[in-house]
Amino acid sequence: MKQSVSKLKNILYQGKFLRLVQSNGWEYVERGSALKTDVIAVLPIYRVEGYISTRLVSQYRPALDKHVISLVAGLVDVNETHEKAARRELLEEAGLVSDDLVYVGEFPSSSGLTNETVHVFLAFNCQPTLDSNWKPDEEEGITVHPVPLSGLHNFLTVKRAEGMLIDAKIYPAVRFYEDVWSPVVRRDPK
Repeated sequence: MKQSVSKLKNILYQGKFLRLVQSNGWEYVERGSALKTDVIAVLPIYRVEGYISTRLVSQYRPALDKHVISLVAGLVDVNETHEKAARRELLEEAGLVSDDLVYVGEFPSSSGLTNETVHVFLAFNCQPTLDSNWKPDEEEGITVHPVPLSGLHNFLTVKRAEGMLIDAKIYPAVRFYEDVWSPVVRRDPK
């Protein structure tokens, strides 16, 4: 495996949140400032009316000009741990709290395009926030979708038929829960 050790970068464009860089003949996007900004994604797992369920979110994404169904996700703030960011986004986007987060791993979001990586978590035994006034941030235009895991495939098929795009991170997160985590540890959401 050949690795480049050259760090010579030519900044082609610097925006508020992104910059376009050229290095060794390769153009790519960096997120954040001089330091890479990480992203977290969370698959909430909880039991409701006897079904193991999750909450996905949808949001209009201007770069795609479509609504996208995704895991709860967001940027890690400066001086914030990945776990703290996961808990914050779980509350902000899905109205859930959990004291039982499991780190799945770090994954590139699009390795040929950006330095961004996504740190994925499972959040077990989620409970609705006690704040009766909670609702998703209107500025972000988020819609919350509670979905039983047994009906997830059908839900995503319907949303795709409605013209929405499905974020690919949903599938490995659910498979990790179903194939690796759940059978080995027998963690049963309450």
